Amino acid sequence: MRIENELLYTTSQLGPNLTVAKNIAYEQYYEILDVLNEVIQSKDILSRFLKIYHILEFLSYRVLLVQVVEKTQKSKTFVREILKFSDNIMRKSEKQIFVDNFKSIFEMDASHFKSQITAHKPKEVRAFIKDNFNISFDPTNITLLANLIYDIRCSIVHNKASELHFTISNPEDYRLIIELIKQLIKALEYLIVKKISTSTKQTNIIQYPIGNLDLY
Repeated sequence: MRIENELLYTTSQLGPNLTVAKNIAYEQYYEILDVLNEVIQSKDILSRFLKIYHILEFLSYRVLLVQVVEKTQKSKTFVREILKFSDNIMRKSEKQIFVDNFKSIFEMDASHFKSQITAHKPKEVRAFIKDNFNISFDPTNITLLANLIYDIRCSIVHNKASELHFTISNPEDYRLIIELIKQLIKALEYLIVKKISTSTKQTNIIQYPIGNLDLY
């Protein structure tokens, strides 16, 4: 099936202004780097957005695993921390885990989202988001942003008659937010690469403090 031009999204690089940092152990991010390679190969916005979401979802659980490693490293309480980790996962919905930890990872990036995401401003776009996702969208509100990202992901992967479904064959159903999806992709790609290429108090929540974990 031919992909409409408005759905195309291609680039040969991610984060072109970012450089490799010598003090970062990039091997700990091999899963993310693998998916980033798939991101570059994705030629339409739906496939590309979904790949980006996969990275975000992975990071949302990684935040919790980093906490397990940090606590176990200090007190050798691996079993206890794993049980707490499992309990936290079981108590929350998939969406709540994603939203909560997305906020932890990107809470300091509101200004970046504000500068990069502007396609939501037209009245008809805001109405589309409100009507279909029940969100009064504001890119500086990280919680609302996380909810929108999750809901767009669901519209791509779910295929129920009662749900809004995005495919490459029905762009007319979501044409109003195509530009917004492109802006989300660009902003998120940049921040993902930035966060795995820097070592700060903020990015430490996704960086393992050690490469090996002693269990006793």
